[in-house]
Amino acid sequence: MLVRLSLKNIQHGLRDFAIYFFTLTVAVAIFYVFNAVGGQTAAINMSQMGTEASSLLSQTLATISVFVAVVLGLLIVYASRFLMKRRHREFALYMMLGMSQRRISAMLVSETFLTGLASLGVGLVVGVGLSQLMSALVASMFEADMSAFQFTVSSASIVRTIVSFAIMYLVVMLLNTRAVTRMKLIDLMSSGKKTEQVKVKNPILCTVVFLIAAAILAFAYHLVISDFDDTFSNMGIATLMGCIGTLLLFWSVAGFFLKIALSMREHYLTGLNAFTVRQIASKINTVVFSMSVICIMLFFTITMMSSAFALRNGMMENVRTRCPADFETSSAQMLSSIAEGKGPAHDDVVEHYARYGYDVMAPLGEYVHFHSYYDQDVTLYKAGESATESEMVPAPTSPRAMTNPFSTIVRLSDYNQLMDLYGRDRLELSDGEYAVVCDLEASQRELDVLLAGGVDAKVFGQVLKSRYDKSQDGFIKNGPMRQNEGFVVVPDGVVDESCAATDYLIGNYNEEAMAHLDETEKMVQEQLLAVDRVSDPVNADDSEFWVKSMTKASAVNSAIVSGAMMTFVCLYLGVVFLVASGAILALRTLSDSVDSVARYDTLRKIGVDEGDISRSLFKQTGFFFLLPLLVACFHSIFGIKMMLPVLGAIGIQHVWGSIAITCVVILAIYGGYFLMSFIGGKRIIHGK
Repeated sequence: MLVRLSLKNIQHGLRDFAIYFFTLTVAVAIFYVFNAVGGQTAAINMSQMGTEASSLLSQTLATISVFVAVVLGLLIVYASRFLMKRRHREFALYMMLGMSQRRISAMLVSETFLTGLASLGVGLVVGVGLSQLMSALVASMFEADMSAFQFTVSSASIVRTIVSFAIMYLVVMLLNTRAVTRMKLIDLMSSGKKTEQVKVKNPILCTVVFLIAAAILAFAYHLVISDFDDTFSNMGIATLMGCIGTLLLFWSVAGFFLKIALSMREHYLTGLNAFTVRQIASKINTVVFSMSVICIMLFFTITMMSSAFALRNGMMENVRTRCPADFETSSAQMLSSIAEGKGPAHDDVVEHYARYGYDVMAPLGEYVHFHSYYDQDVTLYKAGESATESEMVPAPTSPRAMTNPFSTIVRLSDYNQLMDLYGRDRLELSDGEYAVVCDLEASQRELDVLLAGGVDAKVFGQVLKSRYDKSQDGFIKNGPMRQNEGFVVVPDGVVDESCAATDYLIGNYNEEAMAHLDETEKMVQEQLLAVDRVSDPVNADDSEFWVKSMTKASAVNSAIVSGAMMTFVCLYLGVVFLVASGAILALRTLSDSVDSVARYDTLRKIGVDEGDISRSLFKQTGFFFLLPLLVACFHSIFGIKMMLPVLGAIGIQHVWGSIAITCVVILAIYGGYFLMSFIGGKRIIHGK
């Protein structure tokens, strides 16, 4: 009897609150999909490095899942509270018919168990299906071959999902049971009348609070976009002020919105606008904290996902364009040694490896072996002025600049040989000329302004004129991030050989090494790791030189690990935040629709058309969903602006494509909840 009654209640609840079951199902599917990422490596042909990176990603997502489980648990508890409120009249009827609170509690436990069982089953089926599509995303991220793809099911992820959601449902059962034991018949019977009074805050007070909130938010925006060096030190204060400002904004917006509407009396008194405005003001007044939290979650979602997609796409693009050589190693003097007056000094990197018993030249075919030069006294000054009498033109600055960015000097012949190896354009310089080579966009902009105005340079005591009126795009070191803030290329005769500094060996593997690429990479990595560890300043404090090495494979792996890690983590959190935000707003909208049924019935009695009622509901639901999203988007403008210098510092220059992808994700999930809320609310107010 109890089970049959529970099944009927579930069926009735699904008709009225399908969003609750839909959210549970989506939550289960998302939780399974992202926890099963590690299992996707077994279904696709992936390199050893890719497998290791995917394993690390799987461990990271498993750790993040603990936080996600808490968020989803709070969401389920929140949703359950609204369902309980929706059923107060029903519980009152049960009690009037003689059903005890214990029996009602048992019925709720049975309903929660059956609902949880159904959502787990459907969610896992959907999750297993979506996880196969995730294989394509994993393969794309790790540039793997899907020719050997097989259908896979992660038993470990299924167990983790069942255990996590079983705990959530158990908590809901306990809370529902506790709520039932505290119910009183008189409160249950009058619950539907308690919300009929529309409370509106003082519009003048709300206007004052709104202006205060705007001032707080403006100051928070100023902190995050002012000086780059102070941005991260001020981030904690800016975040706190942003949260406070957002809370005050939503507290005041109902009264402020009402004051504006009342000032436009012609529109306010047209049709159902007065009713709609009052309904909106009433809704916002009761969900100030929830709206603030949702807005902040949406802000983090937009900022995180846009930055993560930009990072991943930028790093993979850099790998394709900035890693043209198979192998690179260099030996550089420690900055501490230079500061102590020991430099510049030069150490042949080939001989350095030979001292440890390694022939670093063995796997190489074509290569370039050269060294750069060091001149701390390089100066740039306006053409026609004396270098000794005029001040040095300010050099481009960046958060990573520690010394004169122009102190690195490269001979023209060495640079052109390297460009031949890279397949890039050579430079042409006559005697008495120089060129600045750079690939960081921020530095390029500042350099172009300087060079366009005519700037001479003093290098090793010789005055040189710029061959070009802007910086030249180029680099020496390979890597997944743009890192060249600027170095000077000069004719060979200008350099002082006694100032030889960093020694480079850059080349491509020979045919034999390429024929056995996996073995070659393994051997090279072992050699590089052994020598780099000995030469690392952390492990060898008395070392005057620091040897740094990299292969194209390691650069690709680094880009894959960093890009995929950030993308999956931010996508995971972003989707969960979107589902939580959409579900909370949807459930609240449906609950308000239930509470307002009597008002809509009154409108029908006085002759209001059903179409006008539906349009009023659409405006209310749209405003309810759109307001936190618009505020979050405005916050995100400054959040992304804050991230641009960080991304630019590692060579990530374009974010518009990533923002577009983020908008599509938000539109699909958040917009979907809006449509379901409107359709569900329309059914409720029409009594269907």
